[in-house]
Amino acid sequence: MAKFEIGDKVRVNISKVADGDYKETCLNPMMRDFDGRDSIITKVRPSYTNGELTFIYELDLDDAEYPWNWHEDWLEPIEKPTTDQVTAHNILLAASQHMIDRGKTYDKEGGERSMSATVEAFKAVTGVDLTESQGWTFMALLKAVRANQRTAYHADSYEDMAAYVGLAAEAKAQEGYTNEIN
Repeated sequence: MAKFEIGDKVRVNISKVADGDYKETCLNPMMRDFDGRDSIITKVRPSYTNGELTFIYELDLDDAEYPWNWHEDWLEPIEKPTTDQVTAHNILLAASQHMIDRGKTYDKEGGERSMSATVEAFKAVTGVDLTESQGWTFMALLKAVRANQRTAYHADSYEDMAAYVGLAAEAKAQEGYTNEIN
């Protein structure tokens, strides 16, 4: 039975790789860059080594050029939040941190700002003209659908959805719309 399943949050522990039979793997500088990184399991598949069943995992590592194969011994579980830790406040804090982290990885220090280029590329490919706020709304809806396709709570879907709603509101305000007073 697999130690982890798709959607589980894990942390990479390179020291465990160094203790095993894969020392040459640790010599790869890119591999060392992932040490201590938190990620989410995206794929699980069986592997047979010397006739023994083990499992190989792929992780959602934002800056990985291609999926690495991670053995379960190289990963540590990140404790799942208890019910009392899942609060609106904590979800919004996590969403805010995700935007900051993704901004550093993909865009700039000001946070995630990739939608403008995304909607321009979408228009070039499809001919459909979306506004930036519509692009963020689309992403929020995608996360809402994903969250409701699972029976279990999946923090990532709700945290990302919260971030996308905030980005949609910011973009809508910048598109020249003002608050209407009823």
